[in-house]
Amino acid sequence: MKSKNKFAFSQCLEKNNFGFCTDTYLVKYKVSNCGGPKFTMPSIAGKYQHYKNENIDDYFTAVGVPFMGRKMMSMSSPLMEIVLEGEQMHIKTSSLLRTVEYTFKLGEEYEEQMPNKSVLKSVTKIQNDNEVLTESVIPESGEKCARHYQFTDEECIIV
Repeated sequence: MKSKNKFAFSQCLEKNNFGFCTDTYLVKYKVSNCGGPKFTMPSIAGKYQHYKNENIDDYFTAVGVPFMGRKMMSMSSPLMEIVLEGEQMHIKTSSLLRTVEYTFKLGEEYEEQMPNKSVLKSVTKIQNDNEVLTESVIPESGEKCARHYQFTDEECIIV
């Protein structure tokens, strides 16, 4: 069973012609098989352990996280777990600071609460065997963002 994978988180501030953000921010998580066999096909479901941030403070500033919260979150090392059960996806992110869990039906709108208490209206879809796309809207402003998760044998990158 795949245990700790590499995950990279990105978000953006400027919009492209399609109304989606264009700046990139990154967080990475490593792959670990816990002594099990080497996997040859990427899997979306699994556990992902954080190991690196790139430009994450800019993202947290853009979504309104206060200074102390940004510093604490950028220094944390959360564990993210993704479970797929039919059309349901469950994502749990745990750190020393907090645990956040979302369970939603793929292709249907759900709410994501940001650390500053703002709420995003999001829709997540599986694009293919190794890609997931989450499109979000901030209801108060109508601003749009997207997170594109791409899974390989060694990592998950979100842009």
